[in-house]
Amino acid sequence: MSDLEILKEIKKKYKITLRPAGIANLIIGKGLNMYALNDKKKIVALSLQKCEISDFTPLKELNNLKQLFLRDNQLTDVTPLKELNNLTRLDLGKNKITDITPLKELNNLTILYLGNNQLSDVTSLKGLNNLTRLDVSVNQISDLTPLKELKNLTQLDVSVNQISDLTPLKELKNLTQLDVRSNPIHHLPEWITDFTVDIFWWKGYKERSIIFFDNPLEQPPIEVVKQGKQAIKNYFEELKRQGTVQLFEAKLLVVGQGDVGKSWLKYHLVYGKRPETTLSTEGIEIFRWTINNAVRNKDTTMSPFDINFSDFGGQEIYHSTHQFFLTKRSLYLFVWEARSDEDITSFDYWLNVIRLLSDNAPVIVVMNKADERRKEIDGKSITDKFTNVKRFFSVSASTGEGIAELQKYIIEEITKLPLVGNMLPKAWTEIRRELESRTEKYITYKEYCNICKKNRIEQEQADSLSKYYHDLGVFLHFGDNAILREIVFLKPDWATKAVYKLLDQKEVEEAKGKFYYSELKRFWSDYDEQEYKYFLELMQKFELTFKLADTTTYIVPERLPASEPELNWEENDNLRFEYHYDFMPAGILTRLMVRQHRLLKGELYWKNGLVLLHQKTDALIKAEPLNRKIIVRLRGPYKSDLLSIIRNEINQIHSTLNNPEVKEMV
Repeated sequence: MSDLEILKEIKKKYKITLRPAGIANLIIGKGLNMYALNDKKKIVALSLQKCEISDFTPLKELNNLKQLFLRDNQLTDVTPLKELNNLTRLDLGKNKITDITPLKELNNLTILYLGNNQLSDVTSLKGLNNLTRLDVSVNQISDLTPLKELKNLTQLDVSVNQISDLTPLKELKNLTQLDVRSNPIHHLPEWITDFTVDIFWWKGYKERSIIFFDNPLEQPPIEVVKQGKQAIKNYFEELKRQGTVQLFEAKLLVVGQGDVGKSWLKYHLVYGKRPETTLSTEGIEIFRWTINNAVRNKDTTMSPFDINFSDFGGQEIYHSTHQFFLTKRSLYLFVWEARSDEDITSFDYWLNVIRLLSDNAPVIVVMNKADERRKEIDGKSITDKFTNVKRFFSVSASTGEGIAELQKYIIEEITKLPLVGNMLPKAWTEIRRELESRTEKYITYKEYCNICKKNRIEQEQADSLSKYYHDLGVFLHFGDNAILREIVFLKPDWATKAVYKLLDQKEVEEAKGKFYYSELKRFWSDYDEQEYKYFLELMQKFELTFKLADTTTYIVPERLPASEPELNWEENDNLRFEYHYDFMPAGILTRLMVRQHRLLKGELYWKNGLVLLHQKTDALIKAEPLNRKIIVRLRGPYKSDLLSIIRNEINQIHSTLNNPEVKEMV
């Protein structure tokens, strides 16, 4: 049977239309059902994609095939392909294949796609030495040993599998693209830095890179890996040069509405008694709680455990800044008050915030003021939706009821968090110890570098270290900001309290979110005037305020009036665009306002809306928090251009919020 006759049989059997095309069109995916012939009328390339076909038996006679695309079908058996020895490119992605043994003799293959199948064993690939590109992503593979001799590989995708050991890849020196995202990899090997390409902690595809996103890395810490290959090299060099220290600490973050007793609860947990005075948290309060003899270290002796406590103010204005402080690999206490009328809506908000911004970190739900009133909640419905909720407690921070049991459980859970017991270079911990012993609220960047140099850490490594400790919240250093780069905040809560002190000023609220530089002496009377520029820059860095052009006037979007001004907006010939959220984090619109304040049209902005003007085109953007929507309306000659600007900014804001689930509606 000739190839053309086989082609007719394929069309008839699968009830599809096949059209001729050049090989180039097939390779770049310009058509799903296509074929290419050589000058002898032999089929050399064939694409049968999204056909819902499970039996490809007719293909076994097409011995001249070089390119075959069978992606997105119902294929389970690849036996018909075993005699197609001329194949150089084969795409079997998105099928239901469990066994690839028939492919082991296809020695001419250079490109092979097997992603999105049901593979657990890739032994059959070990002899395919001509492979330059291999994709086995989204399978159940745990052992990469069969790939260790594939020395010609330049691109390898093993993301979303069960791989914990990368050793078999050590000698694949020609790799210029390696994707190991979403695997249970705990240790990044030092030899990975010998490859010629950089290393990224990156969610998406990136050319010429090694990508480690979404792995439970312990060594080096994720905060180091995020900085790239040079920072990783520095880390390993310091380990070898000065030895290691085991780190026993973790973050405990307390969240909830205001006035539910978070500060009292924190005090009773740490000191074993109620405070003598009324406590209230403005912004964020940070301090250390040390538990003696809490964990066993590598030499089997007992070591203390440091809990870095962060107590968040519950006022609504603070919600928009949570994305800067709610961290991963932490333990959360969500505190609510038994005597209040907090319902599932409050639970839904706070537990969604934690799940989204902390990447599903564990949560303990604490009902406070149980001595005054007890409320029943449907714990099962909460844990069904929020699987990271570990346990519910009823306590009284006033009488101490239930505190001891809660304290015991906190210690049990927090000592099990990822990275507890992690190994750090000794010099890093020495530098940290010296910085924490300083009484100053901040030091200059030059002073910080001198401390590092004293510990034999040069500037490049000092920058890596500052980013690491910044991400952990040990101190704050914004190396990417020209003004804030000058100093290192040794007391992070001191800096954030200054910011929140201004936000809480009644005068700012009464002035409808406006304040002047000349007022800062009154607002920040406890601070030196030379520090004002750092606080203002910090507020702009956190996207809490913006400065009106050519003035000394500042606007705090979260303090703007809630009511919409008179707009006289014509709905005719509008381009409409909407974002619909499953859960809408606070602050998206106010942050957009800060980012695009130069395009604001006059004073047409309020707490939940704004009007932008660009190239004689207007955009009305409104948030509807109760409906979980952002609505965009555009009018004018360049609607698409302005919409592109808006979408780009909102997408960037989404990325800082761990990309909430959202539907874009036109």
